[in-house]
Amino acid sequence: MRPSLLVILSFCALPSCTALFSFDDFRFDGGSADAVTAAEASVDAVTDLPDATAPDAPPDVVPPDVVPPDVVSPDVVSPDVVSPDVVSPDVVSPDVVSPDVPRDSSLDASLDASDGRVDAPLDTPADTALDRPDASVDAPVDVPPDRPDVALDVGPDVPRCPTGMILCGDACVDPQTDPLHCGSCSTPCTLLCSAGACVTAVDVRSSLGNDLSGHACALMSDRTVRCWGANGEGQLGDGTRTSRTRPVAVVGLRNVAELAVGGTHSCARLMDGTVSCWGSGAYHQLGDDTAQRSTPAAVPGLSGVTAIAAGSGHVCAIRSEGDVLCWGRNTFGACGPGAPADTRGPRVVANTGLLTRVATGYLHSCAVRSDGAVRCWGFGTFGELGDGRSTTSVTPVAASGFSASDISTGGEDSCALASDGRLWCWGSNRYGSHGRGTSSTDPSPRMIPSIINATRVSVGSYHACALAAGAPLQCWGYNNEGQIGDQGGLTQRNTPGAVSLISPATTVSCGYQFTCAVLATGAVQCWGRNTHGELGDGTTASRSTPLPVLF
Repeated sequence: MRPSLLVILSFCALPSCTALFSFDDFRFDGGSADAVTAAEASVDAVTDLPDATAPDAPPDVVPPDVVPPDVVSPDVVSPDVVSPDVVSPDVVSPDVVSPDVPRDSSLDASLDASDGRVDAPLDTPADTALDRPDASVDAPVDVPPDRPDVALDVGPDVPRCPTGMILCGDACVDPQTDPLHCGSCSTPCTLLCSAGACVTAVDVRSSLGNDLSGHACALMSDRTVRCWGANGEGQLGDGTRTSRTRPVAVVGLRNVAELAVGGTHSCARLMDGTVSCWGSGAYHQLGDDTAQRSTPAAVPGLSGVTAIAAGSGHVCAIRSEGDVLCWGRNTFGACGPGAPADTRGPRVVANTGLLTRVATGYLHSCAVRSDGAVRCWGFGTFGELGDGRSTTSVTPVAASGFSASDISTGGEDSCALASDGRLWCWGSNRYGSHGRGTSSTDPSPRMIPSIINATRVSVGSYHACALAAGAPLQCWGYNNEGQIGDQGGLTQRNTPGAVSLISPATTVSCGYQFTCAVLATGAVQCWGRNTHGELGDGTTASRSTPLPVLF
């Protein structure tokens, strides 16, 4: 049998075989020359069929890229040939390629390599047969995935991360908030990640609450604020009144310079000298007539503020002029002379002199003048004003015997940091809160002998803590909830004792039976009472051992 007849027989596997050829036109014992010629011409006319297997053919067959005289080019519409989308009455072409689809360049290259002979073996790359559904192809990994009939040999799936996330290892993370991959895969944070940058704590304030309340707030390095604990009055500032055992961001508060945390309210001094407050307004401590709010709002008419403090029900602020203004609860004169029982807005406290620092306790207030003198006013039944008497005074009185650089007030006590690094305390001294080894009332300031080179002091409800250069954090006083740290159980101490922290502290704040400190790493640790989540560790279990706040 001639080779051209082999070609004809191989095409007879096509559904159009009977339409293309008639076996009555030739014989198998050699055949007539006319039949063979007709068959070869038919072969030339169907060389572009996509499902044909190209066998060996004689060299006189016209190559695919040469248009025979009687066949119209695929991209030229002949008057005698039906468009590729229409089946010709003489030739059935089920897989004819549309004229506007370009030729496979790799197939052309293979045909050129075989001298233009369609019957030559085609040694082509695997992707030359992508239009051949009947061909078995070992496709490379770059074969388009829309060919279900082609087996793809691809590698392991690579996850595609949603918009705004990046791939770190085998996980998609949000570089704006992920503390292990903050801004990039190689940047871990000590505390938390916000807006693609690591954020740490720079200060912390604990509330002088009561058995029904207790919260704390931290000033962050990005000048935002995060709070945790009791939230029955919205004092956390997150827009709710739901208590939180872990820190939440105060809504809309930016550019904060200083924090002040009261009983069930909180305030912040902003970089522009204004003050915003939130929480309970039962005593008008928010600076206006608002009874309660869960997000910050500015105190009307107040500007130029350089220092601020919040007591259990009142607030005081120093302005750039050196005077002090107070508002809120004034039952015993904590807001100064001439003020009503509850002061609705900031009022100047007279006879204080030029002030630099201010502190507010339960029912009294104290301030440090520019010359180092101390003035106190308000409730003084337990000697908390430091003037040697145990009487209340709405007019500021002097607490003398030292020159102060800072001051702190608590429940019934006051302590001042002297310019020489020594600590002086006065007041009730209940549970040994003055740290001098006694528990008797001290209406006049007395120095704590065991602490030198102090840099910070904080007074809470019957306990206190201090920082000193080259020494660990030290606390003393009442210890019913472990608020002075793990110092041999819950026994009170009337002398300072060291508190074990994971790193040195840079600041400390004593609240109602709990304590918090900012560490050199920028982390925060708290210990003591945890009824409302004051410790920020995700639980409500009190403890005497300091553990990190979980930001």
